[in-house]
Amino acid sequence: MRRTIAFLSVVAVFLFILGCSKARLSEEEYSRRATDAYRQGKYEEAWTNYRMLLSYYPESPKAEQYRSQLVEVLLKLAQNSPEQLKQGYFDELKMLGASSDTLMAWLKFSAASNYKDKEKSRQSFKEITFKEYLLAAQYAINRMRFRDALHAYDKCAQIYPDNPGTYKALFLAGFVASEYLKDKDSAREYYKKVIEKYPDCDLADDAKWMLENMDKPPDQITFTTDTTKNKGK
Repeated sequence: MRRTIAFLSVVAVFLFILGCSKARLSEEEYSRRATDAYRQGKYEEAWTNYRMLLSYYPESPKAEQYRSQLVEVLLKLAQNSPEQLKQGYFDELKMLGASSDTLMAWLKFSAASNYKDKEKSRQSFKEITFKEYLLAAQYAINRMRFRDALHAYDKCAQIYPDNPGTYKALFLAGFVASEYLKDKDSAREYYKKVIEKYPDCDLADDAKWMLENMDKPPDQITFTTDTTKNKGK
């Protein structure tokens, strides 16, 4: 209850500002203010200005862009605000249609990563499911946060070493390391783990191929095809 009251007080401040504004600013000015505030880490200020943009200019061609940026601001607020305010920001994210499994998985992973209390962080990582780790990594990749994705795959393999699908996390970690981060040494270690720990998995041959061709220039790579599918045709 106290958490709800605390969040509603923040909303009340926004409504007060909205109602008491002597003059409506231009769309460009609100957008500039929101962008500047976000870059400076002033997320509550950015939240206010994006809310004003959507309130005053709902028919703007950029309305969807503003809504997307508001989601990013709410993510920052949900991650960095006191516990009594977090749920309110999560609820607003859901109202904006941002309650996908991928986003929720990222929020859980991000929260576990940011806890200063090591024991609380360790326990939070253990509460994230195998599937959620993969979803959190995908969320990070979609936003070109490749080191965060690698961290998610690492944690997945660490927390679920005996899961039948852990080889997928290791292979994907190798791919992120080699193709996005250009860290060939780390990629080799991931691919080797796939081959050594899961020799019969469906990605073992792919891991071997990546190891054999990772350092070759494109014109020296040999691509193999499965000709069995074409037999009898």
